[in-house]
Amino acid sequence: MTRALSHDDLLEGLPSRARIAELILSSHPPRDTYVGWQHYRTHCGLLVPAPVISPQQWSMIPESRQYDYDLYRELTNANLPLQDTSMHDKVGRLIRRRLSGNTRKKDDPTRAGVMVSGWGNYGKTASVCTAGAVFEDQWLKLHSCLNPGALPGTRDSHRRSSMSRPQ
Repeated sequence: MTRALSHDDLLEGLPSRARIAELILSSHPPRDTYVGWQHYRTHCGLLVPAPVISPQQWSMIPESRQYDYDLYRELTNANLPLQDTSMHDKVGRLIRRRLSGNTRKKDDPTRAGVMVSGWGNYGKTASVCTAGAVFEDQWLKLHSCLNPGALPGTRDSHRRSSMSRPQ
């Protein structure tokens, strides 16, 4: 997932030194909090890998920017984008389908959850989070970022005006 470079600027797309430092030194809130999840959802996939250049092209970069290029390359190599594999796609479709189905259920119970298993560092958490983020983006777009029936401060409690159950 690299971008083609223009012939004029070898460093096209390379952030400034200040931005590289900010990317390295900044921390983000944990994903299991609302603020952390919103940060993840809005920043997921925004870190674009460093442009690929040859050793000859690297030697043509001004010395003051060679270190910046190397530092950014190390940063993006340590934070590689999630690869689109057949299993990632299958898990994503299943989770988005399950979330979509559960939002349309009118009575209990919701459909069962999904278990993703596999060895460590194979992208299970990243695949599930990506699917959830994509679903939330679609949901917010569908509702124009507004769910008028939601109670503030709750995840899944909604006011039922005309749909309230008899007691």
